[in-house]
Amino acid sequence: TVDDTRYSNLNGTESTHSIVAAEAYLDTPPWAENALAPLLLTATDGAFDETSEAVSVAIATGELAPGRHLIYVRAQDSSGDWGPFSGASLWLYDPATAPTIQGRVRSSGSGTPVAATVTVGAFSIAGDPTSGVYSLRVPEGTYDLAAAAPAHRAATVAAVVAPALATITQDFLLQPHTIHLVDSGEGASPGWTAQSPWALTTEAAASPVHSWTESPGGLYGNNVDSALTSPVLDLAGTTGVDLFFRHVYDLEGGYDYGLVEISTNAGGTWTEVVRYEGLSSDAWRPVDLPLPALDGAPQARIRFRLTTDEGVVKDGWHVDDIELRSLAPHPLFADAFESGGTTHWSALAP
Repeated sequence: TVDDTRYSNLNGTESTHSIVAAEAYLDTPPWAENALAPLLLTATDGAFDETSEAVSVAIATGELAPGRHLIYVRAQDSSGDWGPFSGASLWLYDPATAPTIQGRVRSSGSGTPVAATVTVGAFSIAGDPTSGVYSLRVPEGTYDLAAAAPAHRAATVAAVVAPALATITQDFLLQPHTIHLVDSGEGASPGWTAQSPWALTTEAAASPVHSWTESPGGLYGNNVDSALTSPVLDLAGTTGVDLFFRHVYDLEGGYDYGLVEISTNAGGTWTEVVRYEGLSSDAWRPVDLPLPALDGAPQARIRFRLTTDEGVVKDGWHVDDIELRSLAPHPLFADAFESGGTTHWSALAP
């Protein structure tokens, strides 16, 4: 997909236009002296007339060696501007010898299949939502595997060796989780205490159109110490507490910091979990912080806090898609009646 609406919105909103052309270069970057003529991509719906277009091109692979090939893609909009190049990988393998990695993903709470996305190194596939089964053919190599599904904690398996001709079976049991606080910036507030100048903004967002920031409308100030603080949360009886969020930041390295802090006594005292400084990049980064200190805490709070000194000021910190989660308790008994086993049941006739 080529998309004229995707740009860094840290500096505000830009105008968008319809896509009118797209091209790709195989293996050799277009700025190289020996670059070949571009491959012309076509809109899959038959016409370039939208700001976002799915595009495709047929690539003759008969003369290409097995392995990884790089594709450089860019698109032009109706204003005549070409966007930056994006890179993609094209992997070729011999189907007669390529290994297969397969398995089934289930919920550890009930044993039922879950609709998961399984990642094998640089490759990924959506499992069957009814059976939980996945199967993926890959080039031979060693891979880290991961399975992720809604309302479940992701699971990983490291260094799975996949030699030629092999079929590797790797099943996953994903633990369900309970969400105690969620905020994408789009619905009702979960009860934050937003110390000025923290506020929702449309200047930047991981999931459109809002995110939280401590410097809406401009740069942060000198000698700032302000926080976005959650309400008091009852986490009694919980285990496996973690905090998920997405963020971008531009902070003076070594002097200005974005801090994530937690409290187990309703905000009486705070403990720093992690701090961020410098420039993250324009891309939103997902963060998953284990917070074992909050396991079982009946008066838990979290906060995002900015501290700055006198001198250099920058764009600051944007935070979005916040979730505070814990592992859901296992049921005492579960049977989906799919395995065929009945030895744990007592049944009276008939």
